[in-house]
Amino acid sequence: VQTCALPILFEGVVLFDGEMRPTLAMPEEFRISPAIVEQLLTARRVEQGHVVYEVATLMDDRQARLGTLVIAFTTTPLMAEMQRTLAYAVAVALLVLIPIMGYGIWMVWQMEHDAQEKAEYLKRVEDSDERVRNLNAELSLAMETVEENNRLKSEFLSNASHELRSPLNSIIGFQRLILRGYCDNPEEERAYLKNSCDSAEHLLRLIDDILDIAHIEAGKMSVAL
Repeated sequence: VQTCALPILFEGVVLFDGEMRPTLAMPEEFRISPAIVEQLLTARRVEQGHVVYEVATLMDDRQARLGTLVIAFTTTPLMAEMQRTLAYAVAVALLVLIPIMGYGIWMVWQMEHDAQEKAEYLKRVEDSDERVRNLNAELSLAMETVEENNRLKSEFLSNASHELRSPLNSIIGFQRLILRGYCDNPEEERAYLKNSCDSAEHLLRLIDDILDIAHIEAGKMSVAL
């Protein structure tokens, strides 16, 4: 069985707050030196030896720094680190999907809670036919809104899951081909690696788009004319 070496591997992720203090690291033991942090404040890419740091800055509508996401890659990985690369990519995807799904569930619960309160109010005023009819109309409209929002949320989550799953499956597939020695020559190995890297970059763009959607819903993104 031929073993193919992967030229770039995922090293770790660190999320900094607006004051560049680390708030989340994957893996937990992964750390970035203060000197690198200072360089990342003015550059989107920093190289130190065999490690490359890529940075994405999160801004509010006043262009103030909300946080910074730093992703590190190593150019001299061991074969054993290839499985960790997949784990990090899946973890980043879950880190984005879980808050979105939680937000959708909370919205559904909130709408159902509102509908239940209207139903209870309807029961208290059932002695007045006119008020009961008005409340019935409001309740019907609220339930239609809940059903429509449920449908839209389900479609969004389904589409987001599919779009995130496709590049992940591509990364996994090409890396498994390399690990199992299905590369007939160095050119084919480089082609597999390029497709894997392209899929990883596509996944990162999808995650950025999802974060932008979350910022738009939260009213934290401004439109530059």
